[in-house]
Amino acid sequence: MFKGLVPWTPFENMRGVAETMEKALRGAFRGVGLKETPTELVVTAQLPGVRKHDIELDVSETGISIRATGRRSSFYRAMTLPCAVKPKEAKAAFNDGVLKVTLPKVHESRLNRIRID
Repeated sequence: MFKGLVPWTPFENMRGVAETMEKALRGAFRGVGLKETPTELVVTAQLPGVRKHDIELDVSETGISIRATGRRSSFYRAMTLPCAVKPKEAKAAFNDGVLKVTLPKVHESRLNRIRID
């Protein structure tokens, strides 16, 4: 009775979309690195074609965001850091298209034991 009908799989096309997005995102985040030492985190970002005054850098205790606008491209990356840092002691340098941000770690524990009544 229903010969020749093909079953409808509504999410089949989504696989192609997901693969395309994954490839695009993989390329977008190339050039950002995070290195951890016992005392600090070091974030590096390759920003070719960008001038120092075109970079906006925001750091909190738990995250960092980098926004840059060059002559031919723009860049934005925000990330949650793997541990708490001291944003007021952060240092940044920009040389030959590479941004290096050094973030000292917070060493004191913020864990407070609470008595249960």
